[in-house]
Amino acid sequence: DEFENQTLGKALESLPPAIRYALLSPYVDGTRFVQHLLRRGGWQAVESAWRSNLNSTRDLLHPGGSSSATTLAIEAPSAEAALAPCHLEYLDILGEQGLASVLFDQVDPGITTQLAASLSGDRAGVWRCGDRYAVAWHMRLTLPRQANIVAGIILASLDSLLGEPPKSNGCRQTRNGVVSLVVSGRDIAITSVHKFIGEISHDPTISCQDIESWAKRLIGL
Repeated sequence: DEFENQTLGKALESLPPAIRYALLSPYVDGTRFVQHLLRRGGWQAVESAWRSNLNSTRDLLHPGGSSSATTLAIEAPSAEAALAPCHLEYLDILGEQGLASVLFDQVDPGITTQLAASLSGDRAGVWRCGDRYAVAWHMRLTLPRQANIVAGIILASLDSLLGEPPKSNGCRQTRNGVVSLVVSGRDIAITSVHKFIGEISHDPTISCQDIESWAKRLIGL
C-alpha cells in the first residue's frame, strides 16, 4: 500500500520482517479501519467505534465481522516452577495481528490472513528468572488442521533462523537457550528460556525436556 511504502524508511527496512510488521501493522490496519468506518457512516461511525473501545485486533481487522473464529478466553500461562524465583514482566493477548506478524514473511499473504483469522484465543507471558528470561505463548485455533499448519510454519521459520536442517520434533536449542513448540488438537504452546550471560550447558534447569514439559502443561497434556 502507498501508506506502508511512505512509512517504511531505511531504519525500518533493516529490522527483521516480523518486528517491522509488528511496528507498522497497527498504523496500516488502523488507517484501513478508519477508512472503512468513514465509508460506512462518516465521522460519527469513527466516534462511535472510539467510544465503544475495541476489544481485540480481530475487531480492527474484521470490522464487518468476517473472521471465521470465535473469540475464547485463554487462561494466563504460569512460569515454569523449576526456574523460580520468577517475576512477571509482561502478560498480554497478542491476538490475530500478533500471529500474523509471525507468519506474514513465511507464507503467501492470503494464507497468512486466513490462518491468523482462525485464531480463537491466546495469552502470552514473559518472566525474568534470575539471569534468564522465560517466555510462554498459548494459542487456540479454530481447527486442529489449522493448528498443525501454523505449528509447521513456525518450526520451519525457527530452523531457517538457526540455520539448521528441518526437524520433526518441536525443540530447538542454542548455546544460550531453548525453544519448544507443542501442538495438540487445536492448541499450540510455545515456551522458551534464554540466559543473559553464559551458556545453558552450565544451567541444569534449562533443557529441551524441561521446556517441552512446560509447554505440555500449558495445554493440559
